[in-house]
Amino acid sequence: MPPATVAPAHKGGGTDTFMRSLFELAQRDGSGIRFDFVALAPEDEAMPPPPGVSVSFVRSRILNALLFTFREGRNPLANVVLLIATSGTLAVRALVQVRRERYDAVYGVGGPIAGLAAAIVGGIHRLPAAVHFHWAYRFAAAGRMVRSVVRRFYERFTLVIGNSRLLAEDAAALGVRKTRFVWVYNWVDNTFFRPLPNRDEIRRKWDLPPDRFVFLYAGRFDWSKQVDRIIAALRANRYDATFLFAGDGTLGPELEALAPFNDVRVLGTRAADELVELHNAADVLLWGSVDVDYPGLVVMEAMASGLPVATANTSMNPLYPDVAVDAGILGGPGLTRHYPASPQGIDAAIRDSLARRNELAALRPAARRFAVERFGESNAQTFLDLLTSLKRT
Repeated sequence: MPPATVAPAHKGGGTDTFMRSLFELAQRDGSGIRFDFVALAPEDEAMPPPPGVSVSFVRSRILNALLFTFREGRNPLANVVLLIATSGTLAVRALVQVRRERYDAVYGVGGPIAGLAAAIVGGIHRLPAAVHFHWAYRFAAAGRMVRSVVRRFYERFTLVIGNSRLLAEDAAALGVRKTRFVWVYNWVDNTFFRPLPNRDEIRRKWDLPPDRFVFLYAGRFDWSKQVDRIIAALRANRYDATFLFAGDGTLGPELEALAPFNDVRVLGTRAADELVELHNAADVLLWGSVDVDYPGLVVMEAMASGLPVATANTSMNPLYPDVAVDAGILGGPGLTRHYPASPQGIDAAIRDSLARRNELAALRPAARRFAVERFGESNAQTFLDLLTSLKRT
């Protein structure tokens, strides 16, 4: 889904950032790539696509409403019905597109809905098909029937891309042989997400005193990001600090209710340029999203702006509960500290950060250097090479 048009289920997360990155690939001189996207239409006004990108919207208020209602994926029947209905709807529109023009490949980005639509279109028109998962699935732990279905699903693709090695390991455990699995970290535009020279001025703009310690949370306000545990910590303890929450989600009202006890400010979903300002105004990113071996885009953005991180020491992916996070993915423990994923662990992260204020301030240049090296241009080029390798002869 294109930036500024994300479904309500994704507001406040990294979807916007990644789609922006894809758009930028098509605008590069000599990239040799063009994207024609098919996506569900947003309820709000859509952003005009840039050169090299076109978007064909499928308008369905019912699908948008149901996807939002069942966004947490806890209802198995709804999962199956929405997977089939949404994938089929997107595939029908995409098939119309394919009849108009000769494409080189079909690319599904996001998850199983986009993947199934890409598999349908690629299979009917005999096009190379790729799917790009932004989630580490664990299908090998499912029952025999599910494993068989997923193995056959994977084998419909020429290429499966993940941002985690766990995806490839899971596919190998399923016995997938006909499909190439690769993984590459996402990337962020580190010319946009960057340290700014006027930190004191930015703090005044956001009504933050120069000597105030500021925590920033960026992302969705829901259980999958453990915001409920942040709320429990802030409800049980009073801190001499300001807590900024940039994003949106179902737990927003509970966050706002904390304000009389702690200095909690719920900012809503913010534009990218405002997010850069918040990175520069804050002292630490609190509880950025992490999986076993890869971080969320909001963490990459914050570190590219020079912001140190305090987050969980176990995966936030419910398919890998209590599995330890590889601290090296975020330069830990030097640049990032990891704590138990509990209200008590979040309390420890807050108190430790307050005690390390001067040390955290000194870490900002190193956080920036780490992000540029680990989450920068080389990842984008690797991804571009993967996509263009699909071009049919």
